[in-house]
Amino acid sequence: MGKLVCALRSFTTLLVYGVFSGGAVLNGTVVYLLLIILIRDPRKRQLALRKAVKTGLKFFLFLSGILGVFRYDDSAIRDLRDLRGAVIIANHPSLVDFIIIICCLDEHAITMVKNSLTHGFMKYVIKHLGYVNNQSSLEEIHEATASGDNLLIFPEGTRTRNPEALSFQRGAANLAIRFKKPLQPVYIYCDAPGYLSRGFMSLKVPEHVPRFYIRKGELMQPEDFLEPDKLPSVNARHLTKKLETMYDEWLLNCRNGQNQQ
Repeated sequence: MGKLVCALRSFTTLLVYGVFSGGAVLNGTVVYLLLIILIRDPRKRQLALRKAVKTGLKFFLFLSGILGVFRYDDSAIRDLRDLRGAVIIANHPSLVDFIIIICCLDEHAITMVKNSLTHGFMKYVIKHLGYVNNQSSLEEIHEATASGDNLLIFPEGTRTRNPEALSFQRGAANLAIRFKKPLQPVYIYCDAPGYLSRGFMSLKVPEHVPRFYIRKGELMQPEDFLEPDKLPSVNARHLTKKLETMYDEWLLNCRNGQNQQ
């Protein structure tokens, strides 16, 4: 890649990151405060705030695409907007996974965030969005989805450390099993391995414009993974292992040039 092209792509990357940061501040202050003042009904305010956040994230993705920072293909999961009351799980190769998936869902979706985000001013925004954190109990999470909202979880708990052998925590499996919720797998693959896996503000750009492929697995109903004669903890362990195997096989096929159509 020529030095001029590299410099240009680094500049557009910096520009897009700046827009993202500015949008986050705007949504977290001005929009958030206006919605609190203008909408008194808590549920309506919650859905309106989610819509505002989603609108800002969609603009970020649009800008990233037209400026050649990165592109994505979400055509296979757009019908998830009609899903209700499910646990949506996805592998977590990059910092933009949440952004891409949440923009494919409607406002009836929440996500699990790190507990560290629930401190400081952001805790108020997180609370009004209805999001849960990784220190929430299963009962608190179940209550947060009582209105039929979907819950997006990245069962790795952090970004992928070893793409050849994923390691899932059991929280998503426990939630699906104990409350008999459908489980919707979503697979993510980036054709530039390691891109945005750690530092969001890194200006080191790959040789080509990275592309994310997002695919939907088959919806798993509780009867597909519940073994009535087993304890919930045993069921969760078996289900987690099954999910790890599913994702490992899918990603291996991607690395071999499959699963991208």
